[in-house]
Amino acid sequence: MLIQERHFISAGEKQKLDRLFGLALLDKALCHRLVTERDRSLLAEFGISTETQNWLGVVPATSLMDLARAVSSQSPVAF
Repeated sequence: MLIQERHFISAGEKQKLDRLFGLALLDKALCHRLVTERDRSLLAEFGISTETQNWLGVVPATSLMDLARAVSSQSPVAF
């Protein structure tokens, strides 16, 4: 069994991803680049760290919702 190291996404980086996901909801081509192609240049344009880009590249997701859930599960909970 493969145990993957947990990757934490900072609050600032999560905000960048939230913005990107919001735009992807409105733009099918952008959504395709994000979910299907896992386009690193797109992620870099939004200031996503190399570490998070690497993690997103291996996250099992077939939809924007799947990807958003994965990001949510890696973000620290604020109280």
